[in-house]
Amino acid sequence: MTVNAEIQALRLIQEQRSGGGEITQHIISTKPGCLIFDVYSWEHEGKCIVWDVDAFSREMIVLDFK
Repeated sequence: MTVNAEIQALRLIQEQRSGGGEITQHIISTKPGCLIFDVYSWEHEGKCIVWDVDAFSREMIVLDFK
């Protein structure tokens, strides 16, 4: 799956969710085959509900795929 296909899939999920899709604005791509989830910005906006982001994990998570 290409990066563009992954992003399109995330946008479709966002459109289908009744509560909105605020997480997708924190997913970016800098090169083909790589998605980056910006944990710091998501937590900074008070939207991080899965875990408490502390100083150790305030960085971007890189998701490589083929």
